[in-house]
Amino acid sequence: GEEVVAWVVGPQADERSLLGHCRTRVDARRGPGRIYKRDSIPRNEGGKVLRGLLREEASRRRQEVRQTGLTR
Repeated sequence: GEEVVAWVVGPQADERSLLGHCRTRVDARRGPGRIYKRDSIPRNEGGKVLRGLLREEASRRRQEVRQTGLTR
């Protein structure tokens, strides 16, 4: 299955506090399992989010975690 992730823009984002915030408002099974930071969200010329690009990046990041043995 797919894992729910959240993409956050901005340096002030703290993963632990954001996950805690989500869990107070959304059931843990429906909320994000991971939060990734980016400088910007990729969009096409019409302003739509390029979800495929984000999906590929999340997959790549998960692979890196598996290869290095780091949890996050």
